[in-house]
Amino acid sequence: MDPLTGNSMLNRSPVAIYDSVAEQYDRERSAATYEQRLEIYRTLLDEHAPTARRVLDLGCGTGTFTRLLADRGFDVVGLDASREMLRIAVGSERPQRSAAVRYVHGDFIELPALGKFDVALTVGEPFNYLKDEAELVHVLRNVAAVLDSPGLLIFDVLSRRSFTRMTKVPHVEEVAGVIRVIKGEAEDDATHINVRERRFSPHGDLWKLVTNVHRHTLFDSDAIRRCASQAGYAGVQLYGIRQGRLQDRFDDELHAWCIAVAWKQ
Repeated sequence: MDPLTGNSMLNRSPVAIYDSVAEQYDRERSAATYEQRLEIYRTLLDEHAPTARRVLDLGCGTGTFTRLLADRGFDVVGLDASREMLRIAVGSERPQRSAAVRYVHGDFIELPALGKFDVALTVGEPFNYLKDEAELVHVLRNVAAVLDSPGLLIFDVLSRRSFTRMTKVPHVEEVAGVIRVIKGEAEDDATHINVRERRFSPHGDLWKLVTNVHRHTLFDSDAIRRCASQAGYAGVQLYGIRQGRLQDRFDDELHAWCIAVAWKQ
């Protein structure tokens, strides 16, 4: 189909999707949003790993959060499977910060050799792209293998509340000149959702429409605890986020995001 009149990029892998939208993605993501999330993560780090310095940013995208961590004094490796995302991340680095940041192309499903870290983390819910609990357990074990002892993993996932809202009400936003319409369609098993994202961008006198479909897996609180235990973590604590603020306890029906903190002894 002609991309100017309705190009539908369906059934593509997440890597292919993010390769195709990397530059627009970087323009759309507000630094203020990442700074807000950084304060939440700093609170968790101060509580659970106050001496941590070596951080692995899993699914780092174009590196905005990676750079914020480096600016706060952490030595950071940013890992992403999208070469286009990493190209932008590398191009955004400043010489005075380059010693504290390293970018690596790779997938957390099969981690490359990276060394050891005090903390690994995700921002932007990349684990929701995993297909099932078995794959989540596999990834959690991979991450545990690169954590020092003791070590900490902080990861975020979308909640059941977010899944339900996406299926009921389309989300419409305009960012950096692009209109995005996002609507979820639940699968029969109630643990997967296909998020259809339509992007309308100006192209001369016309509008270009690109449609991508992101398949997400729901990991509720029971699933997260179960997977962390099977992966060998000593414990896991779940926090919620509501109106941008960290909540001491996660409620799957109340909070849009879950922040899981799992520790390795």
